[in-house]
Amino acid sequence: FFSSISLFAFSQEGATPASSAAEIKEKYDWRIQQTKLSGQYIPKDIFDAFAELNRLTDADSRNKFMSISENDAARKLYFSLGRWITTNWGLYEGSRLGHYMREAGISFPEDQAMAIVVCWHRSLNKKDINFKQVKDILAEKRKREREERLKKMPVIKEEVIKPAPNKN
Repeated sequence: FFSSISLFAFSQEGATPASSAAEIKEKYDWRIQQTKLSGQYIPKDIFDAFAELNRLTDADSRNKFMSISENDAARKLYFSLGRWITTNWGLYEGSRLGHYMREAGISFPEDQAMAIVVCWHRSLNKKDINFKQVKDILAEKRKREREERLKKMPVIKEEVIKPAPNKN
């Protein structure tokens, strides 16, 4: 039973993992051109994402979302709406929305989803989305997290290299 399920699951077109850098690039280049992936519409940019989120949500849900603070929207919806965005809009594997966000300067799928959630919240509340500010905040957060990880890493070996003596 398990082997027949496995055979079926991995025999679907596009389901097998890429085996080389060239194949990865080829799949990515194909994915970023698609308007739909796995039957799901993929927005072309952040404004199209807002339109799609508005279409997919009812007025009551949007009103509840609008009524919470921006920080709560970002924090509380990260594991629900944010995960839905990263999964359904193909941000991990590559999609036209993910590519748009990368080109705009946000590389990590989690940060892309966070930016969409925060900017959508601002848009619904008739505020300037200030995408650059959101992008800069996310970049600074990533930088701080990286620095903290580096501080916690153990030093394996430390060497002091003396310069060669001057032959003059």
